[in-house]
Amino acid sequence: MWPSSATSRDQKFAYRPSKKAKFSSTSAIKFLLDANLGKGEGDKEKVGIDYKGLPADVVPGDILLLDDGRVQLKVLEVQGMKVFTEVTVGDPLSNNKGINKLGGGLSAEALTDKDKADIVTAAKIGVDYLAVSFPRCGEDLNYARRLARDAGCDAKIVAKVERAEAVCDQDAMDDVILASDVVMVARGDLGVEIGDPELVGIQKALIRRARQLNPFPSLPPPR
Repeated sequence: MWPSSATSRDQKFAYRPSKKAKFSSTSAIKFLLDANLGKGEGDKEKVGIDYKGLPADVVPGDILLLDDGRVQLKVLEVQGMKVFTEVTVGDPLSNNKGINKLGGGLSAEALTDKDKADIVTAAKIGVDYLAVSFPRCGEDLNYARRLARDAGCDAKIVAKVERAEAVCDQDAMDDVILASDVVMVARGDLGVEIGDPELVGIQKALIRRARQLNPFPSLPPPR
């Protein structure tokens, strides 16, 4: 079972259904992310966001990546619950698309309310593996494991590595690896946060370190 988590997608736009905003990167287009805007109230100049903590997580100069990086915004100013940006890479943008911050740093919790409900469902159907999306650190995985055990689920915990914070250095990697039973490199979202040039090296480092910390058992040869 795969909790939808943090990315969730917990960082999303609430844009008008069946509508798309079209951006061109050849002209300086200003675009507003407004955490107070209700669902369905967006237009080509502004959208609401599900993740209300975004204004507190960004500063001028930060780069926000929308829809897996297809649209990129540079933060110009933050006023209360509003984030004023400029489009630097344009592409059509529809509703309910994810938001990442280049280099990581969004403080959204790894487990949403829906994820917690999914863990209860996982316990009821007896899943063998439970994947946790967007863990920032080992404690996010430990928390998911505690929730699973409290619900009567003894599934193995899969760390779906998608955030820059989880791979920023070896200590961060070790923390995630040791708190999980399986490590999955989710190259799509991780690549958006850390950049494609860094992705292959980070993936190899994760695999190598996972083998060092959790060596495969030596099995007797078949008779």
